Amino acid sequence: MNTSLINVLNNTSSVKVLNVAKFLFDNRNRRVSVTFLKADGTPRQMVFVPDGEYNRTFGIKTTEVGRKIVSSKTANDMITVQEILEAGRVQPRTVNLRTVVSYELA
Repeated sequence: MNTSLINVLNNTSSVKVLNVAKFLFDNRNRRVSVTFLKADGTPRQMVFVPDGEYNRTFGIKTTEVGRKIVSSKTANDMITVQEILEAGRVQPRTVNLRTVVSYELA
């Protein structure tokens, strides 16, 4: 299970973030499409499976530094995911659930 998503679900104080996180958790094994606003205010759409974790997928051991980084992100309502790209490739990404403007099944 995506631990960053679980941490946000258990610790957020934002009703909006909680609603997005619940949707992602309820659809954790399905492709979802999320549109959020980037730091510069432009919209960005991303497709991912909420349960997918990049390190687990590629057999990368998590380090203490990595755990601290993810902990800091989840304290700010961000989750780590693996974005699904063309031809089935994936890449690690962070989604700030505070800036999500729409979400749906992909």
